[in-house]
Amino acid sequence: MMKNRELRMIVGSRARKAVDGRLVLDGAAAREVAAAHGVGLKDVQLAALEENILPVCYLRNPGIISPAEQKKLLSSCVAVVGAGGLGGTVIIILARMGVGRLIVCDGDVFEESNLNRQWLCFHDNLGRSKAQVAAETVARINPAVEVIPVPEF
Repeated sequence: MMKNRELRMIVGSRARKAVDGRLVLDGAAAREVAAAHGVGLKDVQLAALEENILPVCYLRNPGIISPAEQKKLLSSCVAVVGAGGLGGTVIIILARMGVGRLIVCDGDVFEESNLNRQWLCFHDNLGRSKAQVAAETVARINPAVEVIPVPEF
């Protein structure tokens, strides 16, 4: 198992300066480090934040969320009960903000009547579990976020 200090040093060597002078780590570099060293993308992002290096996917959060707060979000777990209208919107926002683990509970499946009002509903996932679709969508938005789908009411 790789030590945190060692991972932070590797991440630091892959950081670059942004236009505003902040150190950042882009997604491609983060994925390369994760794959090369057998660690998760979330671990790489946490190591970057510990070194005050901002993962580029969170670049627009400063001013609203400090790097220390971003680290806290990435280390947090939130349960969302319901992945339909409001729940689906909340899930997408939490994934984009970088909450590290989401537990998504919903025993329902997407139906055609959901198409006009639910962000996670598309024609190609009609009849599919809302919890599972939420997990797949979050993986596309932010693969550092772990999602535990609970397809139950």
